[in-house]
Amino acid sequence: MQQARTVKSVLNELIDRSNDEIMRMRLIEQRSKALAFRVNSIEQGLLQEKRKINKTLADFSSRLAALDTRLGKTESMVREMADQMKKFVTQAKLQELENLIDIYNPIKSQFVTRAEVGELLEKRKGR
Repeated sequence: MQQARTVKSVLNELIDRSNDEIMRMRLIEQRSKALAFRVNSIEQGLLQEKRKINKTLADFSSRLAALDTRLGKTESMVREMADQMKKFVTQAKLQELENLIDIYNPIKSQFVTRAEVGELLEKRKGR
């Protein structure tokens, strides 16, 4: 009978250990599921952030392309303005033109008409 009790007690001990191991496995399984859930939610968050970053990057890229286009147009306009400025009259040339106009201005200058020259010549001959 002692042997039957020992076998029974050994069986009971094995069943208790087995139950303890099953409980431990369930706890580990629950922790594993919780970790998997956390990892999944972190992955989802990272994917959303990646989408946002990609969208922002695409926006910046398009804005940069637009700025590049505008800069190219501005450079071309500056070159065109520089070419036009080369054709402008300088201050010295303008002063020279003003002096020539002053010289040939009939209001400021005293030009003699043909008739006046003829009269002057006749006066001189008459003297």
